This record gives sequence, structure tokens and C-alpha cells, in this order.
Amino acid sequence: MSRYSRPPNTSLYIRNVPDNARAEELRSMFGKYGPITDVYIPTDYYTRRSRGFAYIQYPSYHLLIIIITTTYLHVFLYS
Repeated sequence: MSRYSRPPNTSLYIRNVPDNARAEELRSMFGKYGPITDVYIPTDYYTRRSRGFAYIQYPSYHLLIIIITTTYLHVFLYS
């Protein structure tokens, strides 16, 4: 392994997260697709309000690819 190579990113970037969203709500919403390692909702330094996006981390890159693919196909085929 090269010293510059690192494991692939296993985080899913979620946009348009409401200000009052909590990590537990996102964990229950996205937990139906697979096990979740971490949920991070960045907050503004001064106001302590949500910045409108979140990161959801899954344990493996392959699981993340499967989740994205099946969700995209479901939205594309059934909308």
C-alpha cells in the first residue's frame, strides 16, 4: 500500500437538513438501509444552529455503494 493511499470515504452527504433535525432522527431514517457508524450535523459557530447538511457514515464503502445504487434506482423507477 502506498503511503498516500487511504481507504475510500464511507460517508454519505445529505443536503437540506432542517434546523431542528437531530442525529437520532437521521439515524432512524437512514438506518433502514444498513448499519450506521456515525451521524454528524455541523452547526454554525455563532448561532449553534444546523448549517443545513449532514454526514452519515456507514461501516464499509461497498455497503455505501449498494445503498446509493438501490436508492437511486428506486427513485428513478418509481417516480
